[in-house]
Amino acid sequence: MDLEFQQGFLDYQYVVALREEKISLKHPKIPTQGVPKIFMLKCLLYGFSCGATMSMCQLGALINAPLMVLFNKTSNEVFGVDDGGILLLSAGSWMGMAGMFFSLAAVIPLMDFLGRKIVCVYIKFTFTTLGCSLFVLSWLVQNGLLYLLGVACLVVPFAVVALGDIIFLSEIAPSNHRAFFAMLAFSFVTVSAQICTVLAREDVLGTPEKWGYIPLFGQALNMVMLFVGHSLPDPEQEKLKDQMSLTEFYQQHFGKFAGFFRNRNGLTEKLLLVMAIDLFAVMNISLIEGIFLIPIYRGEGMDVNEILSMGLIVFAVLMPFRWIGPMILTKIDNRKIFHYALPVFAFKSALHLVNSWTQIEALCYVNQFLEKIVEATGLPAISYIIATEIFAPEVLVIATQLVMVNSTVFMSILTSLAPFTFGTCLPYYLVLITVFSAVAAKFAIRFWRTVDEQAPEAEALLRKCSPPPGYAEKELLI
Repeated sequence: MDLEFQQGFLDYQYVVALREEKISLKHPKIPTQGVPKIFMLKCLLYGFSCGATMSMCQLGALINAPLMVLFNKTSNEVFGVDDGGILLLSAGSWMGMAGMFFSLAAVIPLMDFLGRKIVCVYIKFTFTTLGCSLFVLSWLVQNGLLYLLGVACLVVPFAVVALGDIIFLSEIAPSNHRAFFAMLAFSFVTVSAQICTVLAREDVLGTPEKWGYIPLFGQALNMVMLFVGHSLPDPEQEKLKDQMSLTEFYQQHFGKFAGFFRNRNGLTEKLLLVMAIDLFAVMNISLIEGIFLIPIYRGEGMDVNEILSMGLIVFAVLMPFRWIGPMILTKIDNRKIFHYALPVFAFKSALHLVNSWTQIEALCYVNQFLEKIVEATGLPAISYIIATEIFAPEVLVIATQLVMVNSTVFMSILTSLAPFTFGTCLPYYLVLITVFSAVAAKFAIRFWRTVDEQAPEAEALLRKCSPPPGYAEKELLI
């Protein structure tokens, strides 16, 4: 089925649901002819400026050497341990997980209570400002614990960027371009991180004496995000702040979680499907490379400046692909994503293993090219894109919260164990992650078949390419 036929089919199902079930639900944005250029420009600027949050969360990967000096100094002064900073580096993963759980439990639900725009723009701006301020303070007083507090604060808006902004942009975009705009903005989030890559060079600001100026750049981008986000429209939704108190809202919101597992209309199976796809995306060694960029390539014979220069060169060469990548991902059959991505993951992990022995710089560039291609397609966001297409708006936030908890737990385990594998064990660790990615893909395909079999239509929607946004009428009864 082509996109127009699918949209018409869903419009018909929507009208039937309204008549038979008496459901009160606003229709999504009307499709437009062509791509609205002003809105696309705003999405690009919004995605670029949201990189303030993402780049500050990944700052530890860019200034690994100065940060390890700071962590080792704090470990010596506070705990009396001289471990080279590994203890606090590992603790940073758990601080990040704490911030993520706070965001999922307390901040993300506010998207239904206060509205999408308030959370995605104003609350995100506040926490990013707080995190950048703690980073600067940590640099000024030379205390690594303040840096960890900054990480915990920045992970709160990180969850908003990774989850809330996808929902926000997909709801204000024309319905026939929702996935494209969401993934386009998500792929441009990392552009600002490349600017931070230049700033983090040892001959620029990447030294123990100067790294504190980099969070100031992040805060400047954060101000741009506030300005652009303020100009974006607020999705038309029923805000619950006028109907109940915040306490009543949280009680009602968390009470809905049980509905997923009591529901007999396929919600549980859809949730397991999206969780498996999300786990597949998390077990993506490109994400680990982004967090531990310098330790990985140092083990393959490169120094810090060479690593950062490599990342910048590869990023510049593949810049046009950030326009093409999201289009490709939205055009291919969703199931074929596993067939395309898994060989790339396996090839990358094999290259890391071989290059840990040979230490050939050209192989490092090949691996970096593959990492940036995966990143530019918006693949890490694919599970949330699919979630916006198969869950009704009333249950979308709850479903994506559960998915984010799933990815947070596994990502925290992976990143907290990685520092202890630095050296000869790291390539084997990356191979192990790829094996788990293949297992997650197998489970995702199994759950996909279950969802298809339970679909009331003879020709299940999920069997087709690029399923458009729609509302399953039975899900709205939860």
